[in-house]
Amino acid sequence: MKVVLGSDSGAEIAEFALVLPLLFLVLLAIFWFGLAFNVAATAERAAKQAAQTAAKPTCVSCTNDFPNNTAIVDSLNSTLEAGHLDPRNKEAYSPAFACTATPPPDCSTAENVEICNNAPLTCGSAKCQSPPTTCGENPTRGVRVSFSYNFKAPVPLGSWSQLTIPASAQANQEDDR
Repeated sequence: MKVVLGSDSGAEIAEFALVLPLLFLVLLAIFWFGLAFNVAATAERAAKQAAQTAAKPTCVSCTNDFPNNTAIVDSLNSTLEAGHLDPRNKEAYSPAFACTATPPPDCSTAENVEICNNAPLTCGSAKCQSPPTTCGENPTRGVRVSFSYNFKAPVPLGSWSQLTIPASAQANQEDDR
């Protein structure tokens, strides 16, 4: 049998040459997933920082209003930049509210960031459900900041080379005046 098949020297190298690309692809996918997870965490942190900025009055002891949209977006952009993300990769994103409120929230978009003041954060006396229904009595209202971030993988891996990562945060508006 050995005469017919020949020598098996070099079989290990051939097997290694077949397995190495697959191993490299798995390691690259692990790296890419970790990077995407980091981008998602940074985007969520930026939305939380912007919601906190929007929830605090500019002056607690005087009659100033809450920060304007420019200040809120600047806070979000600075958090993205601190996480080494490009603020130009934002896209508009508008998730559903907990319930349909009357009066409706005051939503506006600035630099692809949706900022909703007087947004329902709870359903009040009604039970929250999906799809959202009408809010009950006395829903908690506050501010919601939402956007999505376009993440491009450093090395394209088919259809997964670009992801749109949504981020949204809400906060009760502080009113200590």
